[in-house]
Formats: sequence, structure tokens, C-alpha cells
Amino acid sequence: MLPQIASQTDVRGYIEVVSENMFREPEGLMRELVYFGFSAVCVLAWIFIGAIVGGSAEWPSPFLLILALTWGLLGTAESLPLSRRRTIGTLRIITVSIPIAMLTHLALVPEFYLS
Repeated sequence: MLPQIASQTDVRGYIEVVSENMFREPEGLMRELVYFGFSAVCVLAWIFIGAIVGGSAEWPSPFLLILALTWGLLGTAESLPLSRRRTIGTLRIITVSIPIAMLTHLALVPEFYLS
């Protein structure tokens, strides 16, 4: 049995769903503060692990820094005014792409993260 190929209307429906979710209006100040807070926690945890726990021999994996970048971009997207909807959507798309790229890189070069 052959798999069904998505019709053109199905593809348009998926594009509309992604467009509605990525280019929606910002959620507001509270969500922005939560995202920036998560970003700060990731950076502080990376510094703590590298400077205090790990010593000066080798800094830890950049995993926490990548998470901090992701949360920071989400916070930036939520802080923009509604008139910048295209920029908000672009930041959200980049924010989704960063962990996907990191996981792909992790699958291909695991020793980079397991230092």
C-alpha cells in the first residue's frame, strides 16, 4: 500500500497554522520576563559549572549557552510591539531552529557537547 501524499490544500492548511502561531501578537510582559529569567538562569548555571565546579581547566559544554540564546530570543520576540509582527515571527522561527540545529549537531558530533 502506498502512502498518501498530502494534497495542496493540506499543505496550505499547515502553512496557515504555522503562520498563525509564529506571527501572532506577543503574549506580554509576564511571558517576556519569564523567558529572560530562564535565559539568565542558563547563563548563570553555565558560569557556575565552569568557574566553580569545573575549575579553570576546561569550560563546560555550550548546551546551556545555546538554551540561554533560545530563551533570550523568545523574550526579545515577546517584548517587541505588535507593529513589528514580521520581526516577531522571524525571531520565533529562529528560536525554533536553534534547538533543532543543536540536536542535529548533537547527533552528528556528540563529543562536542560531552566534554
